[in-house]
Amino acid sequence: MSPKTLEAYIPAVLQLKAYLDRRHLPDDIARIGRGHVEGYLASLAARGLKPGTVHTRYRSLVTFFTWLVDRAHAIERSPMDDIDPPVLVETPMPILLKEQLNRLIDSLSKDTSFQGIRDQALVLFMIDTGVRRSEVCSIRFTPKDAETNDIIDLRQGLVRVFGKGRKQRIVHIGARTADAIARYRRARAKIIQSYRPEFWLTVKGPLLPNTLYQIVKNRGRAVGIEGLRPHLFRNYFAHAFLSAGGQESDLMALAGWESAAMVRRYAKSAQQERAIDSHRKLGIADRL
Repeated sequence: MSPKTLEAYIPAVLQLKAYLDRRHLPDDIARIGRGHVEGYLASLAARGLKPGTVHTRYRSLVTFFTWLVDRAHAIERSPMDDIDPPVLVETPMPILLKEQLNRLIDSLSKDTSFQGIRDQALVLFMIDTGVRRSEVCSIRFTPKDAETNDIIDLRQGLVRVFGKGRKQRIVHIGARTADAIARYRRARAKIIQSYRPEFWLTVKGPLLPNTLYQIVKNRGRAVGIEGLRPHLFRNYFAHAFLSAGGQESDLMALAGWESAAMVRRYAKSAQQERAIDSHRKLGIADRL
């Protein structure tokens, strides 16, 4: 499993053990029962954790105990079998407005520094593809080695990214994004760090995910978009794709999702907009 997956699963197991230890309950996996796990989950809710967080801990424990049964053969039956998942009320995905994105892009286009040229290309790339923050930062640029060069063909708008579990996929960018990236490449060639294989750079070295997060946050704040973060570009991409009539199965492939659950969340956020658009086209009363 990828490091990100392990980071998601392990805390639930460690927290369950800590909960049992604090209450002097058995932490021998063979003696952990339904009541112990339900008490742990209830304690999370009592602490005020978000329903989504409690649900994530539940799913992590399901995976852990299933592994103990099926793979490790350490227990015969999972205590999770009789536990219903916590109620999870889906909240609408936060979606950026076109006006906000236009304001951000216009601001970046006026910054002719290396950072401004890079950041405009970054923002357009994330809006155009919906790629994850870690996927952006892992893109390689090795023009002399086609095997490792992820900037495949800007004329055709093809870029390779590596998602969860190092699974690769090809994403497509439009002409505007390709032009911004080509401009960044020219600016990139002039800095000392240009020899590096990482495509996205700072003046000191490769662009890291945490740095990208801070760049987006600061750029958003400068134009009055508080709380802007890279994942909101992914939200907008998915929403815009579905609102334009794109198929959910195609979105799964483009965004690198293996589960349809995430697609359904985005589909729900775009459903109202699509419904209004369909109703507008029908013009029901106008046909009378």
